[in-house]
Amino acid sequence: MDARTVVEPAPHIQVESLTVVYEKPKAAGTLIAVSNVNLDIARGTFVTIVGPSGCGKSSLLLSIAGLVKPASGCVRVNGKPVSAPGRDRAVVFQDFALMPWRTVIDNVRFGLELQRPRGLTGGDLTERACRYVELVGLKGFEHYHPHQLSGGMRQRVGIARALAVDPEILLLDEPFGSLDAQTRDEMGSELLAIWERNKKTALFVTHGIDEAIFLADQIVVMARDPGRITKIISVDLPRPRTVETTDSKRFIEYRRQIRECL
Repeated sequence: MDARTVVEPAPHIQVESLTVVYEKPKAAGTLIAVSNVNLDIARGTFVTIVGPSGCGKSSLLLSIAGLVKPASGCVRVNGKPVSAPGRDRAVVFQDFALMPWRTVIDNVRFGLELQRPRGLTGGDLTERACRYVELVGLKGFEHYHPHQLSGGMRQRVGIARALAVDPEILLLDEPFGSLDAQTRDEMGSELLAIWERNKKTALFVTHGIDEAIFLADQIVVMARDPGRITKIISVDLPRPRTVETTDSKRFIEYRRQIRECL
């Protein structure tokens, strides 16, 4: 082999000929949610998945999480087939999924309690949870309950809980979908700031074109009937990104490309 030959690292996530099928209610047949999707995701990249409702965005994400079983094809993480949820992946959902009887710190501790990393005491778990509560900007709210928090603050708790288990891959299924526009923009900037510190491999499902561009290294555009990938766009915008980024000529061109695909 030529000494100058560059060997590309293996993808962190490989989706190979993935098809996801759901049974319709009342024996009405089947629904093809995802059809023959192929996708390679490099380690440490931020990938957004955008497309209309019903195009299979969440089904693709949940297949990577191991929460949905494909009808055919497979997902590989680190070269190994995904057959179930694993410690290397953590999911953040739109509906927060917080336990109302637990405080902020106890909600963040929950994933750690399930995994109970070897050698860590209860005090160690609380200390780690506190670190991530502070990381997402909720220091001082450790003993609040979810009903005492705003929507954006509750979603920060969900992100802290996912990060606290130190996954290799962070999967976010429209996490800001229920937030108002201003809070959504603020949370996007906060999420990028958190991601910049640890560069987890991140997949983020969204309906928002601007949100998809602002966050991503790579944008996966999907269409429906059946759910499929129509285009993959590499995003060449400098980081860190700011509100001014959205007014740049390059950002506007990415927006045009995506709209042409939808």
